[in-house]
Amino acid sequence: MPETTPNPILFTDNGQVLRYAWPGGYPVFYVCDDGGALCPTCVQENLEQCQDADDCELFVTTHGINYENDSLYCDHCSETIESAYGG
Repeated sequence: MPETTPNPILFTDNGQVLRYAWPGGYPVFYVCDDGGALCPTCVQENLEQCQDADDCELFVTTHGINYENDSLYCDHCSETIESAYGG
C-alpha cells in the first residue's frame, strides 16, 4: 500500500478536480513531485496516479493559481494552462 499524505488536489462539491478557485474564478494548476505542472484535465484523467506517492512523475504535491504566466504548459498533455491576467 502506498504511503498516504494529505491530498493537495482540490475537488468541487460533485467530486471533480477543481479548475477555478473561488472567489475570483482564478485558473488552478497542480504541481507534481518532480516539479512538473499539470492541468486539471490531466489530473482528473490520471487521478489514481496523481494520488499515488510511489508515482513521482504524476504524484501531485501542491496546487497553485496561474495569475500571469501565459506560457505555462501542462507537462503531461502540453496544453497551455490558462492564466488569469496574462496575454
